[in-house]
Amino acid sequence: MTSTESTDIDVCENDSDKVCCKKLEILSPDLIGQFCLVLYDGKAYPGKVLKVDVNDDDAMVQCMCQIGENRFFWPVCADIAWYMREDILTLIPEPLFLGRNGRHYQVLPSIWNEVSQKLYGCS
Repeated sequence: MTSTESTDIDVCENDSDKVCCKKLEILSPDLIGQFCLVLYDGKAYPGKVLKVDVNDDDAMVQCMCQIGENRFFWPVCADIAWYMREDILTLIPEPLFLGRNGRHYQVLPSIWNEVSQKLYGCS
């Protein structure tokens, strides 16, 4: 699945408090098991890379469902789809567990704010 919009995320800054958000130049099998943000229907979703097809320049990603601003959970039925490289916005650290109800996670706020600013013009 791909989006119709092309969004370039390249908001890397040399600030020790920030994690670099950078668009992937190439896909490789080394990405398997890493977390990323993908673009689907104009929105960013975190997920985990399951497979990479370097010939077709896409990756299979298991995505989380969104339930609020920077609030996600793993659905009971896995949401797995192939995403073209240009729809993989950036690699991210594993989403942070929010522990209150045992199911919710969030993307590191500095990354989420940067990506939200780029995609939606807000944080």
